[in-house]
Amino acid sequence: MNLLGNSRTVIGTAIVLFSAASMSADLAISTTNTTQRESTSSQTEQARAQWGISSTEYSRYQELMKGIRGSISPSTISPIEVLGIHARNASERKKYARLWADAMEKDAERVLAFGNAYDTAWKEKGSPALIDLSKFTFSDAGDSSKTNTGSLNGIDNNLLFITKISGCEPCDSRLESLLTTLTVDSLSTLDIYFIDTQGNATGVVRKWAQSKNIDTKLLKNKRITLNHGDDIAKNLKLSDSDLPAVFKKSEQGGVKRVE
Repeated sequence: MNLLGNSRTVIGTAIVLFSAASMSADLAISTTNTTQRESTSSQTEQARAQWGISSTEYSRYQELMKGIRGSISPSTISPIEVLGIHARNASERKKYARLWADAMEKDAERVLAFGNAYDTAWKEKGSPALIDLSKFTFSDAGDSSKTNTGSLNGIDNNLLFITKISGCEPCDSRLESLLTTLTVDSLSTLDIYFIDTQGNATGVVRKWAQSKNIDTKLLKNKRITLNHGDDIAKNLKLSDSDLPAVFKKSEQGGVKRVE
C-alpha cells in the first residue's frame, strides 16, 4: 500500500478545503463591509440632500463635529448651523444664515399648517374644552391683594398667557420675558390665549408667531401652544385693560395670577 501517497493526497485535499473555506469567509466579510459602506453612504447622501448642501460641505460638517463643536453642542444641531458657526468668511456665514432662515420658514409653515388642521379637527369634535375651568379656582384679577400670588421663579411653570394679537404694547414686552423664562427653565410651558382672534383665519396667528420669532421647536414640542382665548377671558372676567395677564397653576390645583 502506498501510505505516503495517500497521506499526501489527504493533506492536499485538506489544504484545498481550508483555502476554499478561508476564501469564503473573506468573501462574506468583504460583502458585509461593502453593504455597510453602501448603507452609510446612502444615509449620508440622504442627510446631505435633506439640508441642501454639497458632499464637500457635509464632509466638513462631519469633521467639525469631531472637534469642539461636537463636544459642546447638542446632538441635534444641524449641519447648516455647524457650517454657519464655523464659516470661514462673511460670504459663507451669509449663505448658511439664509439656508437656515429658509429651513425655519418652511418648518414654521409645516407646524402652523398642522395646527390649522388640528383646529379644524377639534371643531369637528364639537370643540370640547381643553381646560375644564370649573375644576380650577382663580384669584380675583381686580383685587390687588390677590394678584401677586405667584412668581416665575423655580421650575416646572405651567403658564397661561392671556394677550391680544395686536394693539397691546405691554403684552409684547411681557411676552419677551416669558419666552426668556422658557429658555432658562427647560421644564416650563406656555399656553398663549388671544382674546381677539375668534373667527379669524389661522394665518393671522401664523404671522403673529413669525413676527415675534416664536421658536418653532417649542411649538413642535408643545412647550408653547397658540389658542383662541375668548372663552377663557370671559371666565376670568378679563377685559383689554387687564392685559397682559399671566396665570400659573398652583400646587393646590388652582390657577393664580402672577405679576
